[in-house]
Amino acid sequence: MARKSRRNADNTAVMITNNMATGKVYHAALYARISSEDERKRECESMENQVKLLRDYVGSCEDIAEYDLYMDRAVTGTMFDRPEFNRMVADMRAGKFDCVIVKDLSRLGRNYLEAGNYLESIFPIFGIRFISITDRYDSLTSKATEDSLIVPLKNLINEAYAKDISRKVKSSMDAMKKLGKYTGEKLPYAYKRDPEDKHHLIVDEAVAGIVVRIYEERAAGKGLTKIAAGLNAEGIPSPGRYLYETGVSKEEKFRTSLWGSSTIQRMLKNRVYVGDMVQGKTEKALYKGMGTTIQSADEYIVVEDTHEAIISRELFDKVQKMFERTGAEMKARKRTQELFEKPENLYDELLVCGGCGKKMGLRSKKVNGKRRVFYYCHYSGSNGEKCKGKYIYKSKLDGAVAAFLRQQISVYMGCLEQMKKINTSSERTSELKVMKKEINQIENKAEAITVKCRRLYADFADGILSEEDYLFAKQSYMDEQERLQDTLEKKKHEADHFEKTYGGDAEMAAAYQKHDEFEVLTKEVVRDLIGKIIFHGKGRMEIKLRYEDELQAFMREIEGNGDGYGE
Repeated sequence: MARKSRRNADNTAVMITNNMATGKVYHAALYARISSEDERKRECESMENQVKLLRDYVGSCEDIAEYDLYMDRAVTGTMFDRPEFNRMVADMRAGKFDCVIVKDLSRLGRNYLEAGNYLESIFPIFGIRFISITDRYDSLTSKATEDSLIVPLKNLINEAYAKDISRKVKSSMDAMKKLGKYTGEKLPYAYKRDPEDKHHLIVDEAVAGIVVRIYEERAAGKGLTKIAAGLNAEGIPSPGRYLYETGVSKEEKFRTSLWGSSTIQRMLKNRVYVGDMVQGKTEKALYKGMGTTIQSADEYIVVEDTHEAIISRELFDKVQKMFERTGAEMKARKRTQELFEKPENLYDELLVCGGCGKKMGLRSKKVNGKRRVFYYCHYSGSNGEKCKGKYIYKSKLDGAVAAFLRQQISVYMGCLEQMKKINTSSERTSELKVMKKEINQIENKAEAITVKCRRLYADFADGILSEEDYLFAKQSYMDEQERLQDTLEKKKHEADHFEKTYGGDAEMAAAYQKHDEFEVLTKEVVRDLIGKIIFHGKGRMEIKLRYEDELQAFMREIEGNGDGYGE
């Protein structure tokens, strides 16, 4: 090999030799996190300062290079299910870096058990060097006798701090609620935040009249569904759609939301419209990262006359008495009905109305003395002709879906048998042998390059090769290794198509073969094979397969390979 200097070794290769004393350069994931509480604190807790500290530290280390930056904003440290943290863990599992650096242990997390699990188990398993800058902790150089005690202790302190903050925040919020201050994130319909006091509600005059209309129509005896139907017919935006149209919310689901009986009922029972504040209906254990829990009515925090009312108390009380009467009537009807257990909804989000695009519900009722179960659109009585008559009996839908799936499975299994014949023909068998031989040759070449790389470093360490010769040759080998790997993956993919067991896309093949000759339509069968069912009414529906594109591709492949092969 020539010994002359070569100047075109890339920066990556040069970086790898920055610390040749150890022969190791760590590629680091820089992780920064800031919670909502941190954002309210002093400037030194800002995300920008964290990132600067991390990058300044990396810049001072010759044996560390930045791989990527991961930043979680306004995310609590008590939970480890964070978007950027999850991305970092996925990259770690993929072997993309071998070092994690944080500002301090609390950035990793304030949950003692989870943080300790990462430090003591997960990071070591994946060969990750962990550095906490302000704690002066480096797993590469730490002393087991000291750090085995210090690190868990700091994690315990972090968790205690999180619990203390959670208790203080809850205490502060409860105090505000008792003063009649609004602490919720989502505003009640027809109210806005007071520009001078964000915890005080003021009337949104643009839609306050809609609230009055709803109460007056209900007081006059109009049903909830009919009230909703009238609002939808006039094109009056629902609360969700109003938020979307005014730019308060950007959630796409609100763009086409409609008035429904449940929305009307919630508004008619909400004391906010008479000027009262009712809060504390739910509670959340922040430091545990737990979901909300529903409180009993006697635990609600109620403060009267905290803001301007939209309706009178007389009108509100009249509507509540109507609810009491209808509630008693419904209980009486239930007592006279025979006990009936509603069957499982096999379709969940998969069955949607062709009129409004919303998911359809499942209910049962007596029809001509017989109990019938059917799927229906929730807006069939409130969205005019679009959703009118959008219902179908469960037995009829299940029968249609089962027949359709059996037909599609039969088509697939027929294609599978045809592909087996093609792949067992002498021509295809010979082609597969050639492919496997080529794959074996490529694997041997890749292994040979790996051996050469080891010898190359040995020559460099012994002084036989100069640093620049070493880097140039190493980069050449790495490029060739990458090219061979790409070719190998393509060849293996091609060879898979020649195997006797090949049945198209792997997930599709597993699903169809798993449910071949199913006897009873179950939720598992539907989930594995159905993509969506759009019901258009009067028995008309559109059933979309989950693997529709993959099945078509498999059929085209058989058609393209069938000529020239066979019995």
